[in-house]
Amino acid sequence: MPSHTSTPNNSPASSPSTSPLSSLIAPSCKPNIVDILSEHACEYSPKKAAEILYNASVVGIGEGTHRAGEMFQAQSDIIKERIAHNNCRVVFIEADASDVSEISEAMKEGDKVKVTKLLQELSFYTLSNKGINDLINYITEWNKENPDDLVKLVGLDVQTRGATKLLREAAQKMDVTNPLQSIIETFCSSWDTACAMEKKGQANSKNLQKMWKEISKSGLDLLPLLVDSQSKVACDSLAQWARLRSLSDEEGSSGRDALMANRINSYHLRDGVSAAVIAHNGHLTFAPRSTFSDGMGSQIEQIAIRPYKVLLQLTETGTLAGLPKDPTGEKNKAFPALAQNDIESLLALVAKKLNTEKPILINIDKLKDDHLASEIREHVFNVNSIGINMPFSTTFTIKLGECCNVILFHRNVTPEEWVK
Repeated sequence: MPSHTSTPNNSPASSPSTSPLSSLIAPSCKPNIVDILSEHACEYSPKKAAEILYNASVVGIGEGTHRAGEMFQAQSDIIKERIAHNNCRVVFIEADASDVSEISEAMKEGDKVKVTKLLQELSFYTLSNKGINDLINYITEWNKENPDDLVKLVGLDVQTRGATKLLREAAQKMDVTNPLQSIIETFCSSWDTACAMEKKGQANSKNLQKMWKEISKSGLDLLPLLVDSQSKVACDSLAQWARLRSLSDEEGSSGRDALMANRINSYHLRDGVSAAVIAHNGHLTFAPRSTFSDGMGSQIEQIAIRPYKVLLQLTETGTLAGLPKDPTGEKNKAFPALAQNDIESLLALVAKKLNTEKPILINIDKLKDDHLASEIREHVFNVNSIGINMPFSTTFTIKLGECCNVILFHRNVTPEEWVK
């Protein structure tokens, strides 16, 4: 299990490495890092990935972008293996909790028709893609055939796409004399007004931040008055998202990670039962995300009784959106040329050494058994994080020994069209 001492991003541990990557892959260095990683790499299969992660109670399976079809499919296939052979009975996903609660209820009933209808209505990227749809259909069928051994899908996030609709529908079912009707409508109307202000470019205004704080408080006051579980989840999502929107961008980002981690940690797994988490790589890693708090992965790891393990998915930058690859990085700023220190550059060399165009698995945990482990595990690499709808990409830094247990590297990925 890799150590993951939390350090702020401006600390020496997170600064660019003084030891250049070229020194680790130079011909004079025998064996070099490419040779060593190649020894601990193999062609990917869902079964092999599940075997590496077999003894974890919580497994995070990341994606380098929310748009790569191959990454979604790998998440689906690995989790299906864990459901069938590792007693995975809870699947957490980076999607709105209230949206997922609706889908999860239909999955629990084994109602494929209703599940499909809800997915088409929501059309949200982490849910509306072929790979995750495949997983959702698999779980729905599993629940139909195993009513006493259900698998549950749980939303972690607060994207709130259908939350006000759920609350208003709940209010319509109430008696006209019930004062909750008007309270719910006032709350939802305030939310709509704040969203409209935000769309007009007032996102950072003090008036809007004050409004979001008031909406969050109203939602938390409303929460204990609600009866049905879906209304409660919807109201909580709206209140929490309003709270995050009232903060600065960095505080809000850290708060979102903390919220998602708390939702996982509050879910008590029965003995022998495991869980899987589907989210972006940046949420799942052990490394700190900002000076405000650790990322979601670090906070899961701190509380989990049994091991929390992470599989990151990476790809060669520039292959995603069907745009021409630009070696200079000048024509398309979304896909800068790979720098010498990018982990993707190194893994491309490993794949080349293995003489395969197929995805490869690299067992990072196995590095601890090698005599060059310390140098490799402590080296700071850049990781490219490609935007959802383009045109942006960001880079964060990782140490192999602190970020994950296994990497799934794709030579090429294709943009995933949302399932309509």
